[in-house]
Amino acid sequence: MACCYSINRTGIAIGIAAVVAGVLTLGIQGILRGLAIGVAVTVAGGVLSTISPFIEWWADHLPPRRLGAFGAILLLIGLGLSSLQYWVTIFDIPVR
Repeated sequence: MACCYSINRTGIAIGIAAVVAGVLTLGIQGILRGLAIGVAVTVAGGVLSTISPFIEWWADHLPPRRLGAFGAILLLIGLGLSSLQYWVTIFDIPVR
């Protein structure tokens, strides 16, 4: 039950901040954009807080060797994604 309050509180706080920023930059049209951002943050927080206990349970029940292999794969994926911008420059790939 406490997670629902934090989701709503976070969604409301970010929604208000987005509305204020939208009004300052876009005028009256910024209100709808700020509300959309607040709703998106609330929905994303709700989904993540719903599935995170399952992911934590799954990680706790993995054998150490498999957990290490999974961590190594995540490390390689992260290194590959962080070097992507340099490969685009080296191979002169057009980006729209």
